[in-house]
Amino acid sequence: GDAGCPQWQGGGDESCVAPPDPCDGDTPPGCFSAAPSTLVAVDGEQFFVRLPPAPDRDADVIVFVPGGAGTRDTASVTYERWLEGGEGLDNFVIVMPFAADGNLGDETDRVTTVLDRAQACTCNSGRAHLAGTSAGGLAAFSLMLTESDRFETLLGAPGSFRTSDPGVLGDALLGKRVFLGVGSQDAAWMGNVQDDLAALEMLGVDVVYVEFPGEGHILSPAFDPTPFFAFWARQ
Repeated sequence: GDAGCPQWQGGGDESCVAPPDPCDGDTPPGCFSAAPSTLVAVDGEQFFVRLPPAPDRDADVIVFVPGGAGTRDTASVTYERWLEGGEGLDNFVIVMPFAADGNLGDETDRVTTVLDRAQACTCNSGRAHLAGTSAGGLAAFSLMLTESDRFETLLGAPGSFRTSDPGVLGDALLGKRVFLGVGSQDAAWMGNVQDDLAALEMLGVDVVYVEFPGEGHILSPAFDPTPFFAFWARQ
């Protein structure tokens, strides 16, 4: 019988030992490894990961879905503009999926698989946050409505829901925190984001609305993402 031994040990019941602990600097069998403080593309798995400078059992995982088609290049630029340089970055495990076939929009179910890998293979708190921008924001907001039990918060910069059904929104988001961010010059998205704000406030959802001064749809190199990390850090 397998007598409860972990699968990585083959399921046998002899000489069972505790699996390697990523918080002790050990990489469990079958897991990726990554240098800390560096955005690394995980070989063959279509996602980037950035680990804190040192293993941290209190580090939440942030899954950030890039915009556009969600290609590797787009994910890299999204990291540079939306996350890099923000105060608090080193307190989190950052995960950014990118498209395996050139269009992440039809692969959003893979986001939770990527989260599973990140939580199993890194030192982290077990808590996760979901975020995205533009097409990635639409994908993240849709995913949150079906997988809200996996995430503590939702952040769009910008993002928007494809439904205004109060029952659907309330079931997924009551008890969660939501950040609605949009560039002050992003006229194409401003209306949708403000409509979502009104809908969530009507439901009593804990929602933060922020306009990024002087920013359009694509954030500039001067943008400071520190408010994102402050949002994620508030438990």
